[in-house]
Amino acid sequence: MKDAISAAFGTLRPAHGTLAAGLLIATTIGIVFIQDFLWIALMPCIVAMVVRHLAGSLRTFRVSWTSPLSWMALLYCAYLLGLSWSSNFDYALFDLQVKAPLLALPLMVFLVLGSSRVGGRELFVVFRWACALAVAVCAVVACARYGMHWWGYHVSGTATIPTTAYFISQEFSLFMHPSYFALYLCFALASGDFPSTRWIRVNVLLMGLLALGILFSASKAGWLVLSAYWGVLAISRWNDGAERKRRLLAGALVAAALAVLGFASPFFSEKVGQFKNVAQGAPVDVSAAGSTESREMIWGEALPLIQKHLPLGTGTGDVKDVLLANYAEAGFAHAVELKLNAHSQLLQTPLTLGLLGILLLLLLFGVPLVHAARHRDGLMLSFLSFIFFNWAVESMLETQAGVVFLAWGAFLLAFRAPDTSA
Repeated sequence: MKDAISAAFGTLRPAHGTLAAGLLIATTIGIVFIQDFLWIALMPCIVAMVVRHLAGSLRTFRVSWTSPLSWMALLYCAYLLGLSWSSNFDYALFDLQVKAPLLALPLMVFLVLGSSRVGGRELFVVFRWACALAVAVCAVVACARYGMHWWGYHVSGTATIPTTAYFISQEFSLFMHPSYFALYLCFALASGDFPSTRWIRVNVLLMGLLALGILFSASKAGWLVLSAYWGVLAISRWNDGAERKRRLLAGALVAAALAVLGFASPFFSEKVGQFKNVAQGAPVDVSAAGSTESREMIWGEALPLIQKHLPLGTGTGDVKDVLLANYAEAGFAHAVELKLNAHSQLLQTPLTLGLLGILLLLLLFGVPLVHAARHRDGLMLSFLSFIFFNWAVESMLETQAGVVFLAWGAFLLAFRAPDTSA
């Protein structure tokens, strides 16, 4: 990781200055490890970049409509506009604070000359190492906790039978919610595959750590994204015999690991069982507390609410109140108790902003996807696809980890070298 940081600093320093270069690296590492205190690095980073590049901003300020950055900035402005038909301003202001990077980072990027938008590739390597290190830390802590539990049961007799719970989901993911952790790891994995995959020993080690982290996160969305991504990548590079064999072998090893974990751990078996229930169309009890069952109930209620509140939506501040009132009326005690959102950003934003929200979501994904497909930008396609799939099952813009992933990921993509071909 030391070499990755040195390489990134060497590229960033001439373009952005010593202070901004250091803060860009610190923020890239911080988004993985210190989500709760990320502002310590992020805010000074934005200020340092603005100060560095502000001198020529009036001449160089340039908006790129083929980047997600432009559309996320407009989306934030739409949430600002949503204040005008909101009544719960406390929640609205909190929501706008969480989403602030959607506006701040695009404005920062647009201040920078195109020739100075460099360092993204090197920062991706830092990001990949940070994610792999996070998985390693989580694994070491899980082993230590299991070892202490085992000792307490077998030696001192002061504990119950040790279980594999320490290696699963929230018990394993120390730095953020496991669904978000899996998303970060999937993107870190993809960042090493474009423009091509280098199958050297250190990269294989990183790939293995990232894949294990996705498995241990026990995020069903993460599992599906990893499977789909590796499947599509294997097909797209099928003519490369060596790549095909390695990709198929890696996929087989991950599938075998998942099968072993599902057999050995009741917690993994429960996750697999939830897949089966959904596939078989099993009825859902309103008192169910599982993540999959809760989502099915909530989604069924969200669609009629969107139709009811068209064309403007509920407004930025009132969306949570509307959802909770509906959950209470439908008897979803678990959803009311946990004050759950719509568990899908593709439903949450239209419910909040109505037709404007629907339009901006279409533009946020549609325009950059078309541009990336035309230019064979595999990493951008992966980034947008990962986000779209996860937004379908999680309201990721309602949390800092989800907002930062979108904003910082788009920033890194904008600061790559010009050649982004897959």
